[in-house]
Amino acid sequence: MAAAEDAKKIIKRITKTEDFYLILNVHKEASAAHIKKEFRVLARAIHPDKCSLPGAEDAFKKVNQYQI
Repeated sequence: MAAAEDAKKIIKRITKTEDFYLILNVHKEASAAHIKKEFRVLARAIHPDKCSLPGAEDAFKKVNQYQI
């Protein structure tokens, strides 16, 4: 259940902003390796094959626009 709640928060954060750093939840000074790691964690959490919550697919597509 906690994973579903986390995914809901993540989806809400992604749909509310256009800022790359806020979407990935990293600082602007973050290294490329850290950004890549956070991208993978985020993509795994909201991947449509694993997350069936409403908005997950759209959030996943939005995150993939920023793929490194």
